[in-house]
Amino acid sequence: MSFNIHGGRIYPKGFIPETQKHEVKKSNKSSKDFNGILKEKISEKSNEISFSKHASLRVKEREIDITSEDITKLNKALDKAKEKGCRESVLIYKNNGFITNIKNRKVITVCNMKDTEGVITNIDSVLFV
Repeated sequence: MSFNIHGGRIYPKGFIPETQKHEVKKSNKSSKDFNGILKEKISEKSNEISFSKHASLRVKEREIDITSEDITKLNKALDKAKEKGCRESVLIYKNNGFITNIKNRKVITVCNMKDTEGVITNIDSVLFV
């Protein structure tokens, strides 16, 4: 004869004590598997604008203040650029030019529009934010 141990007590195999019957319930919640959670987190991450190391240095050098509101506006501009089929764009925002790669949602570099030489190359679009 086989036995099971529940709550420190021994019971015959197949016997479930009343206290245990209530605890054995299936959850109605649908649990996500690891791949589902991973894809969700990646898609959340990929919807946010990021700054390259070079762009981060330029922001710091030029003492450009970027707030969370600014990031939200730049994200919306990137969404609009993607809808239009842009690949490399300059986002003009607060007298600064954010040269961006639309596909990767990354700011490549940042320039102050007052200090530029008047030429920005290798872009296919300009958005005024």
